Amino acid sequence: MKAIALNSIRLRLLILAMAGILATLALAGFGFVALFERHVERRVGRELETTILQLAGNLRLGETGALSLQREPADPRFEKPYGGFYWQVQDVTKNSLLRSRSLWDSELGLDTDALAAGESHSHNGISPDGEAVLVHEKAILVGEGADERLVRISVGLDRTEMETLSAGFARDMLPGLGLLAAVLLLGGWAQVRS
Repeated sequence: MKAIALNSIRLRLLILAMAGILATLALAGFGFVALFERHVERRVGRELETTILQLAGNLRLGETGALSLQREPADPRFEKPYGGFYWQVQDVTKNSLLRSRSLWDSELGLDTDALAAGESHSHNGISPDGEAVLVHEKAILVGEGADERLVRISVGLDRTEMETLSAGFARDMLPGLGLLAAVLLLGGWAQVRS
């Protein structure tokens, strides 16, 4: 009778240990993926900021006062229509727009907030093909004196790329978590059995 009761207790302990281990590893997996997503978003944010600086450094005012780019960013995704990487430069004062070929004849779906010169922010936008885009924007002043004007530079990257990276990370992590689960479950079984 004592042996049956002891085996019943061992079985309950083993089930509790297994449930605890699996729950802990599942939470850890979700946590790791969330941390990885934040890391990717920060990394993409730096890339977007770099592109904004490149665009700002290449802006020129022509003799007629028209805004132009001396040199466009070199990333090939800007050349492919709906390529997933977009930029646009809006001359707020003159209400004109320069944009990457990837935008085709569309514009980035942006917030309608007003940015003062020197301000920047990030938000979610919509690409021309309706996909979610992470957008970084910065407002700068171009020109001098009477020719000075406010320009809003926006650069966006399709979130699909970031989601693909996160899904790949999760897939790569699963075998390791599975192996860890197996080792911990075997250890739990060995402890309860003895």
